[in-house]
Amino acid sequence: MSLLSKGLFALAAVTAIVTATAPSAHATNNPSTCVDGSVRSNLTVAWNSNSNVTVGTKGDKPLCNDVNIFFSSYTMPDNYNGQPFTGNPTASPQTIFGNTSVVMKKGENKKVTLAIDLPASCKNIQVDVYYAPKIETVTSKGHGNQYISGKIIKKTVDTCTPETPPTPPEVPTPEAQTPETPAPEVTVPETVTEMPHTGMEVSATAVVGTVLSAATYAGLYVRSKRR
Repeated sequence: MSLLSKGLFALAAVTAIVTATAPSAHATNNPSTCVDGSVRSNLTVAWNSNSNVTVGTKGDKPLCNDVNIFFSSYTMPDNYNGQPFTGNPTASPQTIFGNTSVVMKKGENKKVTLAIDLPASCKNIQVDVYYAPKIETVTSKGHGNQYISGKIIKKTVDTCTPETPPTPPEVPTPEAQTPETPAPEVTVPETVTEMPHTGMEVSATAVVGTVLSAATYAGLYVRSKRR
């Protein structure tokens, strides 16, 4: 074999090895390639109803990392004006009502379904799918970077008629007070003088008349002596 032939043979062998070991263009589009679940656009959310959602990955690809997902319902202010959330002062604050969560595992591409309870239909409601941690109160900032998907459910009736009566508000304990004591009313009873009973009923008029008669007689007796 000539030197030229040996060189061409060696070049062909190297080319074959490089071709065999190099990744193919098709491999970069392999459906088994994992996706970052912490990126919102890599997840899908299907709303089965206002209180039920199914979360999965784009292209049904496995996750590169664990992802903790929350699904919560919130009671909106009664004065909510029906406009979009952003920049709307009547859309918050919101208080959590129902909540559930799930951890989507690394290496899996399973769809998960989440269900929650909703406030009464006489309340304006917001439901949100979002990344952990759980948000108890939604302020004007919303869910921020945690947000995945959500919707607002306007109330359908104006009067609340819950099956279970609401918990009555706690009555505060009044401060200890000493009531003012009113001044006692002074009553002067009528004084009735009675003569002692001696067995003889003597009227006051008779007694007075007897005393006066004795005094008159004494006076006349003195005058007669002086003469």
